[in-house]
Amino acid sequence: MTDAKESAAALRRRALIVEACRARIVRAVELNRTLGLVGPKIATTLPSTGSDIDRLAARLARTIEGVLDAYRYPADNRGAMAVRLAEHWPLDRVPDDQGRYWFSSKDLESSAGARIDLEGLSSVEIVEDGAVHRGALPPRITWPSNVSFDDVVTTIERSRDPRAKDAAQQIRAMFPGATHMFAAIHTMRPWTFGLVQPKDLVPPRPEGKSIGELMDWFANNPAVRAELDSPFHPSTAALVVWAAKVVLDAQAKARAFPLPSRREARVAFDILARQKTLCADERRHLAEATREGGVRIVWDGRPRAEQRRFAFAALDVEMREVVGIKDELGAEGVRDYLILHKMADAHGRTGTFVWTWAQHRKATRHHTRIRASNVDDAKACDAVVQRIHRLARAQLHVEVELDGRRAWKVIGEEGLVVIVGGVERKGGSIEGLKLRLNKALYAGASRDAKRAHYTMIPEAVLELPAAALCLATLLVFQWRYAVDESRGTVVLDEDKVLRLMDETSLTATRHQTRAAGKMRRTLDDVVRAMGDGCTWEPVEGEKVRITPPTWWVDHAVHGAPMPHPLPPAQHPRTGVELVAWRREHKLTQAEAAAALGVGERTIRNAEARGSDALPRSFVDVPWGAPRRALPKGRA
Repeated sequence: MTDAKESAAALRRRALIVEACRARIVRAVELNRTLGLVGPKIATTLPSTGSDIDRLAARLARTIEGVLDAYRYPADNRGAMAVRLAEHWPLDRVPDDQGRYWFSSKDLESSAGARIDLEGLSSVEIVEDGAVHRGALPPRITWPSNVSFDDVVTTIERSRDPRAKDAAQQIRAMFPGATHMFAAIHTMRPWTFGLVQPKDLVPPRPEGKSIGELMDWFANNPAVRAELDSPFHPSTAALVVWAAKVVLDAQAKARAFPLPSRREARVAFDILARQKTLCADERRHLAEATREGGVRIVWDGRPRAEQRRFAFAALDVEMREVVGIKDELGAEGVRDYLILHKMADAHGRTGTFVWTWAQHRKATRHHTRIRASNVDDAKACDAVVQRIHRLARAQLHVEVELDGRRAWKVIGEEGLVVIVGGVERKGGSIEGLKLRLNKALYAGASRDAKRAHYTMIPEAVLELPAAALCLATLLVFQWRYAVDESRGTVVLDEDKVLRLMDETSLTATRHQTRAAGKMRRTLDDVVRAMGDGCTWEPVEGEKVRITPPTWWVDHAVHGAPMPHPLPPAQHPRTGVELVAWRREHKLTQAEAAAALGVGERTIRNAEARGSDALPRSFVDVPWGAPRRALPKGRA
């Protein structure tokens, strides 16, 4: 990343943090206006103008960013952490523009504006406390329950500031043997004493000391008091640890994987998920998105009759049915295509991976559906393999101009999926396939992408029923394109939501009530699958507002990194992968046995077990780049 890009990213991150701080201050001012939570004297110190609010918000944002910088958290993590901290930061510990925390009576009497600058944030906190008492606000987090004593000390030790080292040593000395923050919760309150103090001041042992005694000791040591608001106070570190954990846990819980979201790739998903409901205006949008012209998906190299006519791609034609996965293969085809992207993510996001029926089945809890139906496991596997073969023969075409004439061009000059190789079971059925996603379409999500452009979708979506699956798949693209304008939140016509569900047949008849009911149920299913923070609500004009989940906003808006699975080891883990590895190196079973130092029967038995894990015989074998060693007895 260039310096210019880094600077732009930092400015954007700062603006989002300031916005979160500003929202907190505005909320407090409005609560006091409506509920009268403080008296006239304190009310005069509340910010009353937009400029007052902006100054205080910028100061709070600088404080939070300064603490995160002191703890040396990576830049990618800071945006999401700071936005959460902005909601819970203790406002009485924000210094003024000169770095002061404590003010004289003379400072406060200088002018009304000075009083707002010096006391405004503390007054906001007083309003919030009153609102909490009235039940108008949830309480702020002060001592997170998920933060341990060691978490706090370890976080303080992240810093290179000499004060941090002193603070960590003194905390350990004051609380020997403490294993959890609760062991010291009362003696580490911010208003009791600061743990960063001159070395010649020895605090009393906390055991057996009352809060009052500790406060007296603190009040009688101004040098200690001056250090109360140091970034290395344990209460500050506890909040920082909490924010880091919450962001990371949200990302991990989502178990999300990337879908390429460059316009051409999104067009493919759009056509695949909802063929019956693409209208002329939307086809125009899809065509313009490719910057080249009309679009179509062709199966088995044979377009349908209407696809052979260029009127099919015209911008002013009536809505026509386009062949795609939803219409050609059903919703399970869309699910299969998503699972292939999930597997590509698990294999390092190169676009090339080994597909196995065991992994596919696990991704959607397929075995539970098999138990509830009359389809056995082998037939279900064969059905998926057939759909993958159909995807391999499907091509995305765009309209181009060639020598002054219109022509169709194949995106990536290959199918949506390329089958590189396969492994068969006994009896001829396929157990595993080596696949590659279309390079041109997957480029935005690739690990080595020069211009990364993707959207994340959670694993739970794979278990949704057909209508919810289609809606969820297309929603993540809608959110991705609305990131800059509304942080992903979109407002859609109810009719468009039904089109995303591929369910306009309900509104085309007299079943309006039924359609509305199905839309609500489907949106509820999608919201549950997406995770915490995802909501939908009706708005005026027969529209709905859909807000993305918090983890998605953290990643797409604030830049929080996703905990992508590490690329798998380069050696096989199952019998299927052993066969693929052996064929890749052009080895017979006997040659592979000799190269690995195991028996030929061991190779045969392992490969016969298909997707079962390799036995202990393969632990520590020299996979590497095997030579074509010949077994004994061969010339």
